[in-house]
Formats: sequence, C-alpha cells, structure tokens
Amino acid sequence: MILEEPLKSPKVFISYSWTSKKHQEWVLELAKRLKSSGIEVILDVWHLKVGHDKHWFMEQIQSEAVDKVLIICDESYMDKANNRVGGVGNETQIITPSVFEDVKQEKFIPIISERDISGKDYIPTFIKTRMYIDLSNSEKYEENLESLIRNLYNAPQYREPALGKPPAFLFENEIDHYETKTVLRKMKNALENHPSRIEFLSEEFIDAFIGCLNELQISNESIKDVSMLDELVKEKIDKSLPLRDDFIDFLKLLIESDKLDSEIFVELFEKMFVYTDKLSGVQHSYEYQFDQFKFLLNEIVLYTFLFMFKYKKFDIITELLDGEYQLKGVGLSNLHEFSFYLPSLDSLKTKLKINKVNYHADVLIQRSKNLKQELINTDLLIFHLVRFRDSSIYSTWFPKTYIYNGYHIPKIKFYFRLKSEKYALSVLRVFGLNSIEELQEKIEDFETVGYQQLFEKAPTPKQFIKYDEIATKI
Repeated sequence: MILEEPLKSPKVFISYSWTSKKHQEWVLELAKRLKSSGIEVILDVWHLKVGHDKHWFMEQIQSEAVDKVLIICDESYMDKANNRVGGVGNETQIITPSVFEDVKQEKFIPIISERDISGKDYIPTFIKTRMYIDLSNSEKYEENLESLIRNLYNAPQYREPALGKPPAFLFENEIDHYETKTVLRKMKNALENHPSRIEFLSEEFIDAFIGCLNELQISNESIKDVSMLDELVKEKIDKSLPLRDDFIDFLKLLIESDKLDSEIFVELFEKMFVYTDKLSGVQHSYEYQFDQFKFLLNEIVLYTFLFMFKYKKFDIITELLDGEYQLKGVGLSNLHEFSFYLPSLDSLKTKLKINKVNYHADVLIQRSKNLKQELINTDLLIFHLVRFRDSSIYSTWFPKTYIYNGYHIPKIKFYFRLKSEKYALSVLRVFGLNSIEELQEKIEDFETVGYQQLFEKAPTPKQFIKYDEIATKI
C-alpha cells in the first residue's frame, strides 16, 4: 500500500477590527474552525499577552513562518484601514508595501465577513483588486470555508492537469486522418441535431476512410532494400492506429444513433480488400508489400464484431457471418477471407529475435489497450461461429490471439447466457442453426485448431458452456 505524504499544517495570522462583541465572536469561531482543520492560527486574543509589545505582535505578519494573512473585512476594518487608524491602521502600513510590490502576492487573503444593505462588500482600498473569499452569506459559508481551507493547504478542488505530450497527429509516423475526424465531428453534431443525416454521413466516412488508406501504400520506389520491407510494413501498421481508432469512434456513433446496417460493413470490408493485393496497372510487387492492409482489415473486422457482441447486435452479426463478399481476385467468398497470415511479421519476428508465438497476434494485443480480453473473446467467437457454418479446414477463421488467455479461460457472457432457454432460442440464428438440439450437438462435437508448435489448442465452445446446460433455465 502506498502511504500519502502528510500535508504540512499551514500557519495563518488573522487581522481584524474589534468592531463589536458579535464580530469578535464571529472571528473567534472562524479561528476555531481553522484550528480544528489542522491550521495553526495566530490570533490576538490567544497570543497577545499582557506586557507584550503590540508592534512586535503585528510584525509577525511579515514573518516567513506565517504562510497566509487573513484580512477580515467589515465596515469598521475598511474605515480604519483606509484612514490608518488604530491597530488596524498599523497593520495596514505593514501589509501595504508587500501587496503593492507584488501583483501576484498570495499571502494576503481578504475575507468578506459583512456587506452593506445593497450587498456591496467592505474592502479596504489597498486590497480592493484582490481575489477574496466571501464568508458573509450563511448559506454559502460552509462551501466557501472549504475553499479557504483548500487554499491554505494549497489543495485546490480543481487542479491544473500535468502538461501532456504533443498530439500524436503532429508526427510524421502517423497517418493524416483529418478527413475521417471531420466526418466524425459531423456525425456527432447530426446525432444531436439531425439524426436523419447519419446514414448519409456513414457513406461519407467510408469514402474518407478508404481515401486515407493511400497513405499506407508502400511504393516500389520506396523499397530501396527488399530485406527491409518487413520493417516498412510494421511502420505502416503503426501509422494506421489513429485510423483504427477513428473506425471505433464511427462504430460507437452508429450504435448510439441506432442506424446500424450490415451493408455499411460489407461495403467497407470489400473496399479495403482491394488494397490487399497490387493495384490495377502495377506490373510488379513484392511478396508482402500489402501486409499492412491485411493487418488493418483483419483488425477492423475484429472490432466490428467486438462492438456488435458488446451491444448485442445479433442481427448484424448473423448477416455478416452469413453474407457473401465480392472480393477482388477471389470472387464471392465468406468472412474467413479476412483472417490473414502475414509473412512480413513472421520475417520481422525472426530478424529481431522477438520471443512471441505469433507476432501478428502480439501487435493486435499491444494495440487493444483496455479492450484486450474482449478482443481475445471476439476472435474466439468468430472462429467458433465460422466453424459452425463450415467445418472444412479451408474456411477457418484462425483465432490467433487465443494464446493470450494463457492457462486461464475467462467467461464469455455470450456463452454463459445460453443457460437461459429464452436467450438460447433468440441467438440460434447467430450460430446458423435452427434448434437447441442442433446447437447442443454442434457444441459437443466441435473440433478445434491451434498453433502447430503448441500443445494447447484454441478453446472450444464446450469449455465455456456444457451442452447439457444449454436452455436449462426459463
């Protein structure tokens, strides 16, 4: 346990006028409240004894041992200070030079204890322009007393935050995503004022997103040394992170607006797939010149499903799993086409001696921030659901991040809730099945996959829910 360093008790001098018995009691009560809060108080009725020199007592105002001087402002104090009369006048002569010599002087704090019938405060001329604390209103007394105590301890309620780092978009190694950010701002505004525009702006976002991909290209001219191509790919992957984050914000806005349509994602996936191979008109390309696009597309698909599961958008999940994708160079295909093997990251792993089973998975995890477990769960769920639809080895979504569960298999809420009959029936379509019995059979017979070099295979559905537990609760 980390122990907090105790706050130093501040020391304050109270300067006030002996206006009336009532006012003296008010000052005394304030002093007692401060003392009870751990603040050392110098007050004449406590510390000015018979035989003491009054001027010596007043000159403690200037002592370095005194952290703050509280100037209790009522009508009598103002008159005596302005006219330099009595003890208040003497204290004023001591205080005034310090106040006028330093416009940022924080040692002297005016405390308003009284106002006139029109509400005007009584503040002496020499501190007229200083910020004060108002204790004249009984309704606001406690709130403002807390502000005073915070000030004395130098512990304000609103602390200035630490100076941060320059925005990431200022650096060359990050993609220029001004266009996607602009559309997101429009969408946020539309969500509040013109919800009907969200669908139109969704198309605008996809166009802006695809436009940004051009910055991730690795041209033949930029490849001076083919052996460095794997490093160029990794640089482009790193550069794509702000664009990935914009997509997550886009997802959240669509969910909040309730304007979800699976066609939005189908269109985006298909357009991104174009970039995973050489563009039209390019005669020659290297083996993994486009791996950065494969990485980003795989990640975009993962986060699409992550948020659809998070917010129970099962219709969208079903449509994306059952849908056909018109992919350049492939034709009509299914979701498993977006589970890529990236030789560039394997090459870089060997070159840099990175001790990871799968560097692609490791980079996904590094970028997942506080969504790590949800990302791993989503990767597994897509693997399971694709496999439910087609168990052939050629149509598998490989759940590359499963190794980051270690030996701990966490609960996946989607499976845990299958114990409810109502819930199980409502999500049968997500599995591509028609009955509880069929679901039980598929879960019991599920065959898994895994990394060849590891004994541990990817978890199967029955590690999250036993087939005979499904639909057992009403």
